[in-house]
Amino acid sequence: MFADLLDIVIPHTCVACKTPISSYNSGICTSCCTKLQVLCRGQDLELRKRLTTKAHLFDGGLALLYFEQNGVSQRLIHHIKYHHGKDLAITWGKFLGNVLVAAQMEMEIDFNNCVLIPIPMHRKKRRKRGYNPPLYIARGIQEVLGLRSSIE
Repeated sequence: MFADLLDIVIPHTCVACKTPISSYNSGICTSCCTKLQVLCRGQDLELRKRLTTKAHLFDGGLALLYFEQNGVSQRLIHHIKYHHGKDLAITWGKFLGNVLVAAQMEMEIDFNNCVLIPIPMHRKKRRKRGYNPPLYIARGIQEVLGLRSSIE
């Protein structure tokens, strides 16, 4: 009941476009989410082109999120990094995990022998932000895929 009252007093808004949303579970509206999905699915060909000179070093690659200057992806990432977005980081880790599941089916990727390694963060930045955003994103991905991980 208190949460419902709080939603009326302080409504949830999309972190990207500030449109009111019914719940903060995703942190982003359907319209902005759709824009991200298109980016996620459209970038692996670009990544492959960039990595073709290093083809002997890897089995494959998949870009999950294309960083778009002043776009939805930038606003989402900045909210996670600079506005203490732990819950949003986990939610978007789950989103990215589902993107990987779809890619696994389309591209015949085998995650059984994969290890998930979140990008380490310098201790000064971690202290300043109060948490390590890549760690929370990795937890969301791990929850969907059930991967082994090097998560603390």
